[in-house]
Amino acid sequence: MRLSMSAITASISLTPSDTVSGVQTTFWNLDGSGWSTGTSVPVNYSLIPLGDHTLQFYSTDAAGN
Repeated sequence: MRLSMSAITASISLTPSDTVSGVQTTFWNLDGSGWSTGTSVPVNYSLIPLGDHTLQFYSTDAAGN
């Protein structure tokens, strides 16, 4: 059986929390591709080369911090 790399995808789940005002928005950036919003980072192994990668993320709260 052959497995096509184009069919292999995954996602990284980010779970922010703020017990005071609540989380408003979560931002993420995978390998400098630009900032996106959400808590799920899609990863398509056919588009990402082997090796080290950088995932940056941060969240803002409902109070504007």
